[in-house]
Amino acid sequence: MEEKNLSIIIPVYNAEKYIKNILHKLDKQITDKIEVLLIDDGSKDKSLEICESYVNSSNGFKVFHQQNSGASAARNRGIELAKGRYIVFIDSDDDIADDYIKTVCDLCDDTNADIIQLDSYMVKNGYEQYINLGLEEGAYDADEYCKFVLKQTTNPPWNKIYKDEIIKKNKICFDVNMVMGEDISFTLEFLRYVSSVYVCNCAIYKYMQNSDGLCSNVTEEYLSDLNVLYGKMENFIRNKKLEVDAYKIMNESMLRSIFRAVGLAIGNGSSRVVIKKIIKESNNFQNLLKYHYNKKIDNVRKYMLITSFYTLIARLVKYKNK
Repeated sequence: MEEKNLSIIIPVYNAEKYIKNILHKLDKQITDKIEVLLIDDGSKDKSLEICESYVNSSNGFKVFHQQNSGASAARNRGIELAKGRYIVFIDSDDDIADDYIKTVCDLCDDTNADIIQLDSYMVKNGYEQYINLGLEEGAYDADEYCKFVLKQTTNPPWNKIYKDEIIKKNKICFDVNMVMGEDISFTLEFLRYVSSVYVCNCAIYKYMQNSDGLCSNVTEEYLSDLNVLYGKMENFIRNKKLEVDAYKIMNESMLRSIFRAVGLAIGNGSSRVVIKKIIKESNNFQNLLKYHYNKKIDNVRKYMLITSFYTLIARLVKYKNK
């Protein structure tokens, strides 16, 4: 089996409007040491046909088809098939720089790090915003980087470069049962086995935020996954034997996400009764509320305070996005 320098994994689902752009960009950059794994996740449009047309023009493109199982399952299939020393993930509707592959390969060769963190752009309504996650360029201690990751409950895989050997050896995969948080869950599991981290302040990836955005997709299921994610974060801190302040970092990050999710879910039509039940029955959420709020405020008042404030925010966000 010929080893490649880099495996690029792209889940594809009903992406005929966007996929040509990213494939065209990659086709101009690809070399014989690069492979592009296109995992069609049961598309109902012409996505599969478009992907297959690139296989004919370049040996580096490979297309695989599966029944619709979600992006996590598609990424896992790509991981199983990957032959590269490093792995990157690209979403089919996003964009990359003209020197994306060269920059990634140079970073891998120069640093030999287990994981490499990149800056990026977020593009919405034609406006580009540079996203720097607050870390200066250079090598980092793995534990220090772990605390940085714990600050975020959304941590996409497309702004990182992963060493494939660590993924395969430890059988790391995306959790197919999660609708959110599966990305940070994957990265946290990966970081359990990492000894070297490098941060590069270059932005070679553009995340194209759809007009409906994440806000319109937040439901009570999202809250349930936050509960699962909290447990995984807690286990991660315990297994890594991180310092006590890691718990504080995690709690504050999770609180922000829960408060925001409650308001957005209600704003999107989720049942207050169901949301209240999720919060009430979750020991994780109850402990977080106790961590943050004065104990004299009873749980019902806490809940009403949170939901009423964030429902207002959710409605304002939806109005703004119209």
